[in-house]
This record gives sequence, structure tokens and C-alpha cells, in this order.
Amino acid sequence: MKKILIVDDEELIRITLKRIFKEDSYFIETSSSGNEAIDKFLETKFDLVLLDINLPDINGLDVLKSLKEIDSNTLIIIMTGYASIEDAVKAIKLGAYDYVEKPLKKSSIKLIVKLALETESLKKEVKLLQKDHFGVEFVGQSEVVKNVKRDIESIAKHGDATVLITGESGVGKELVAKSIHNLSHRRDKPFIAVNCASIPENLLESEFFGFERGAFTNAIYRKIGYLEEANGGTLFLDEIGDMDINMQSKLLRFIEEKSFRRIGSTKVINTDVRIICATNKDLLKMVESRKFRDDLYYRINVFPIHIPALRERKGDIILLAKYFIDLFNKKYNKNIVDIDEEAVECLTNYPWRGNVRELRNVVERVVIVNNDSIFSAKFLPLEMRQNFVQSQSELFENRAFKLNSNSLRKIESELSRSIINEALIKSGNNISKAARLLGVPRETLRDRIKKSPH
Repeated sequence: MKKILIVDDEELIRITLKRIFKEDSYFIETSSSGNEAIDKFLETKFDLVLLDINLPDINGLDVLKSLKEIDSNTLIIIMTGYASIEDAVKAIKLGAYDYVEKPLKKSSIKLIVKLALETESLKKEVKLLQKDHFGVEFVGQSEVVKNVKRDIESIAKHGDATVLITGESGVGKELVAKSIHNLSHRRDKPFIAVNCASIPENLLESEFFGFERGAFTNAIYRKIGYLEEANGGTLFLDEIGDMDINMQSKLLRFIEEKSFRRIGSTKVINTDVRIICATNKDLLKMVESRKFRDDLYYRINVFPIHIPALRERKGDIILLAKYFIDLFNKKYNKNIVDIDEEAVECLTNYPWRGNVRELRNVVERVVIVNNDSIFSAKFLPLEMRQNFVQSQSELFENRAFKLNSNSLRKIESELSRSIINEALIKSGNNISKAARLLGVPRETLRDRIKKSPH
């Protein structure tokens, strides 16, 4: 059931609008002042607010600003009996969905609200589809990636167990966390991602637990924290190793009790949140050096998932590159259908210190500047092309060394054996088929197999 908050200082308007919208089975709350509206908004998550611009205590535009600071996704429609272009422009800039004049016509206001709610629902569906298509696909066919995918599917079925995802920066830790969330029964609830390294230590507690109005200087309204915002869903704590040691103890207590208090409140709030953590640090070493709590480490490490670096799964690099090419073809209206051989070599042999994130950025750059149908090496960064030239030079030097240190007969024998092995593999170890592939008589091939070193 959609929830609507009606804010107007005229009782007749509140009663009339409440009766109109109850006909359509909406949940309705009313407020006669701005401060009361803000308090009710903090207590209940409303889908839409009908807000009068002229209120006895606070200007409606200031209320609009406060509501948007609390929840930027809520639809707010401004109502006024004294319409002006200046106020309308201000309201839209502050995030209002629409601006309507009084007196309100029943059919018009019902239609506006209906369209607003339907439009927002469609936007959410589109975002979810885009996320499923582009944002939560862990691409790769290597054995290590298959193992990660199996882990994701296994733990997703158990929606309460904590997960610790490890791996270098850029390997896709948040992608794995989103995959777990989207495959679990929590998929329709919020996925809140928090980078612990980006929040100052003195703000961590208030960001996580929220606070009451007046809890400290500048706390002019109640704030909902991450734990409350993620209720029913998943809280993803990236770079957990950078969390302050004091905050670690408070997080541990929440994980164990599933409850907390906002700063400045005595009221205990219970929430159902799954915690998924990620780090590029060695937490065990941090535990040994007392920079990370051992009890928290063992509490979040119930189900560990390690994501290997991109250089450790070279077979996935071109597969990932093609995936990103398709993605950016759509974004930039390009039509790149293949990758040239030199680009394949450059991409495959590059060390990718930034992992998948770096590969994505490189592919996007090439797609932007490339107007041909082929992904060309000439558009790759100079460092990448130089790395390829250097690796080819080293390969040549190694081959030259082998030629100088081995007899021609031995090299010829090894090459012959390699070719024969490939023919046998392709023919399913059928000597007759292998002989036809090599263009030699069956008996000749049999004789060569006997003489070749194993």
C-alpha cells in the first residue's frame, strides 16, 4: 500500500484530501505544520508528500529541502493558493516532482498523484533491470571464477550469514556483494554500500546509527543511519580494514544483537540486516598487530570469498573486454564487433594492476575514440603497447637462447611431437583421422609416434 503524507494548515483541505485518497486505498497521514511533517516523515517512509508552501511555522520550500535531505527519493508535490513562477522554479530545483495551484480539483489531483507514483515505480523497475543486466554479472569462464560463482550461489540461499570478500582493489568485490544480494530473498529490499575508508572517524557512528534532533550541535533534524536504512536488505561495508577500532566494537555488538540506538536516544531499534564486508588488506595480520579486533574478524568471516587478481586469470581478459565493448557500444552508439590480434596480445599480456576496473576504463576509452568496427591496438594507452613490445622482445631473446643451447635435431623432434599431439587431440586419439589431418600415411604416423620422445 502506497503511503501519502498531506501537509496543510487548513483543516478542511486535509480532511478533503484524506477522503479523496482513501477512496483509492492509500495509507494517509496528515500534518498541520512543517515541524510536525518532518517528525512524521522521520517516523514513516512515505512514497509521496502533498506539501502546502505556506505553513504557520516553516516555509514549505524549507520543509521540502529538509525532506529531500532525509530521503531524496520521496515524491513531493507542492500545493499553493498563491502561485508564482519564482516559487515554482525554486521548488523544482529543490527536487519537487510537481507544483499545483489551489483550489484543487478532485480529478486533477488524483491523476497527478497516480501518474507520479506510477512513473516512480517504472523508474525503479528500469533501474533494477539495468542493474541486473549491467551491474551484477561476474564475467569469466576460468576455474577460479567458476568457484566464485558457485560460492555466490551457495551463500545467497542463506540470507543471514555474514560474508567477507577479499581481493585487490578493482577485482569486483562490490559486484560480488550485489550478486549475493540480488540472488537472495532480500533482493527487493535496499542494498546499501558504504566505503569505510571515505568516512571521517568522527562521523562513522552517526552515519551508521543515525541521530536524534538536538543530539549534538548542528543536529537540526533526526537522521536515519545506514543500519536503519538497510532494514530488510544488505549493508555492504567496503574497506572494512580501515574502520576505526572503537567503531569495530560497536559494529560487532550490532551484528550479535541485531539492535542499536540512535545517538541521543534511549529507544532500542531492531533491524534485520545482512552484513557483507570486503577488504584488500590482510585482516589476519591486522589482528596480530592489534589493528583489527579478532572477535569481529571471526564474526564477519563466516563465509569467505576470495576474488583473484585479473592477471591470475588471463583467460578471462578478452571475455571481459568483449563484455565491456558490448556495454559501451550501447552507451556511445558504436558498433565495434571484433578485437584485432595485436590488441588481444596487448590486453592479455598487460599486468592490470588496477584489475577489472582498469580494464573497464581502458575499453571505455578505446570505444569512445574508435569509430571503426574493430577494437584496434593503436587506440590503447602507450604504456600498454610498450609493454607488449617489451614482452615480444623478451620472448624472442628466450627463443634465441634456446636455439643456441639446443641442437636443431632436438628442437625439430620437440616441434614434431607437439604437432602430432595436437592432431591426436583434435582427432580424439584416432590415428587414422590424425594421419589425414597431417597429410601423411597412417603407418608413417604410427612410426613417428613410436620414435618421438614422451
